[in-house]
Amino acid sequence: MEALPTMPLMAPQFRTSTLSYDNIPSFDFRLRMKEYILLTFNADPHDYDKAFDELSQLKF
Repeated sequence: MEALPTMPLMAPQFRTSTLSYDNIPSFDFRLRMKEYILLTFNADPHDYDKAFDELSQLKF
């Protein structure tokens, strides 16, 4: 493969978020998701409290 020129490998820069999760309260996300569950699925949103707790621990 001597006839093919070699191209240098390009390493893209990773994008980083400028948001800090420390300033965003977790109850806002929980409240919005509970409203969505109630309005969309007509289910009791309090059934998902344990799942929201697990998700908030993974998120932070």
